[in-house]
Amino acid sequence: MRNPIHGGLLALMLIAGLSLAGVAQAQPSTTVEDKLATSYQLEVQGKYPEALAALSDIIPNGTGVAEFLALRSGWLLYLAERYGDALEAYQRAATLNPRSVEAHLGASLPLMAQYRWREAAQECRNALKIAPGNQTAAVRLVVLTTYLADWSQIAETARQVHAMYPTDLDALYWLARGLSESGQLNEARPYWRQLQALVPGHAEAKAWLEVPVS
Repeated sequence: MRNPIHGGLLALMLIAGLSLAGVAQAQPSTTVEDKLATSYQLEVQGKYPEALAALSDIIPNGTGVAEFLALRSGWLLYLAERYGDALEAYQRAATLNPRSVEAHLGASLPLMAQYRWREAAQECRNALKIAPGNQTAAVRLVVLTTYLADWSQIAETARQVHAMYPTDLDALYWLARGLSESGQLNEARPYWRQLQALVPGHAEAKAWLEVPVS
């Protein structure tokens, strides 16, 4: 015959075990991987302050982790439109790793958002010093140069990028435009023709090619 006391204890133990299991499942995950996953999920939902907060108690265990957290924080602060704080975070990443291309490219974003074109362009140049063939830095530098309204400089910068990336349409366009606006239309014509061939019906290329040869 089964001992009713033992049976009751067993039932209580099973109930307690299930309850504890339920509590354990309800506890939020605390690993670094889980915190990062939570941060990314919140970013996708557009909850940038919350995504940033998810990183707040991660303790860096090395320079690489500290750099990553600085870059990640800079990005989230930029998305949250806290541009001054974002710039500081990217600068912190650059201090941790002076060879970080991402830190300089990242720093250009809040500077652009604040219309600080010259400083943003310098960050792109800093990135190119580290990685001369970086297409993102090169093309962004061309675009930033256009805001400085120096057409000769625009043409020269675009020429350098076009030499590295002949099929990049932005570089090709700004090379043709920079030459045209700085009074070098004859030199610009081959580039306008190339752009027109790659983008049939390009209105601006057509208009410049119709300007009489001087």
